[in-house]
Amino acid sequence: MGFATAPPIQSHAVNHFAFSVDGNYSLMSRADMTLECYDRDRLIWVVDLKSDAEKVKPFDRIKEVLVVSDQCVAVTLTDRVTLLSLTTGVQLRSIEARRTFGFLVNEIMSTCLLPDGRLVSTFNDGSMVVFQVDSEDTRWTKLDDGPNEIHSDPRGLFIGRDSWRAGIWNPESGTIRSERRFDERLTGLAVGTFIAVRSLSHVFLLSGDDLSIVKTFPAPVGLPRIAFSPDGSKLAVGGYSTVTVHSLETDMTTTLDLPTGRLVGMAFSPDGRLWAGDSTGEVTRFE
Repeated sequence: MGFATAPPIQSHAVNHFAFSVDGNYSLMSRADMTLECYDRDRLIWVVDLKSDAEKVKPFDRIKEVLVVSDQCVAVTLTDRVTLLSLTTGVQLRSIEARRTFGFLVNEIMSTCLLPDGRLVSTFNDGSMVVFQVDSEDTRWTKLDDGPNEIHSDPRGLFIGRDSWRAGIWNPESGTIRSERRFDERLTGLAVGTFIAVRSLSHVFLLSGDDLSIVKTFPAPVGLPRIAFSPDGSKLAVGGYSTVTVHSLETDMTTTLDLPTGRLVGMAFSPDGRLWAGDSTGEVTRFE
């Protein structure tokens, strides 16, 4: 794999990437809570997502970025999901976290996009909200032991993990259909042809049907970044300043080195290139 680097427009680390289905738009969020959108390689907008209450909420951060449609992007923050226009960055809507006792904000843990276009967000109090981009209707449900991180599943379900287990949930009822518990603390999740969960020392490849363990890989030291390629044939596992790419078809392994900094965020674009953001603010694209 060759690589090309893009000079940073600022020095804050890039921690999340998202792409439109056609690959024309790419988005990257930075540690200072700004979100940048590019039309191919041309920067078209930057939005600062710090809230007015940021002075009293230093823990606020961008947790996830999802392209919902060719018109909308969803950004998950600590206490809200903000919907922005993909082409202009203008805010369309914001779904606020519910408050306990009127003032304690429930933290949003994760958001995913269901195949029918609805969004699901889970919260640290075990609740879940299902909502649509173009409707004010929201449906709150109590989950069976809500997960810390979720990803959508083609069957209309969602896959989740907390610190010690992976599971499959029904977004309509909030019930868990199946689960697998682990002796190692889980820190990452990716969903593709298989389900992959990561601990500090291992990556477990699971069957999407019954969560049985198909294969186990060693996990390098570093932030718990993990991602499937668009066709599901490769699994990328982040290390301190490297990315290990496992071919699930040939069992071959390739190690990619970042030219500068430590790995902070990574994702595959629709054309199969691997994007990696490092602590210096630089983005490397591996061909």
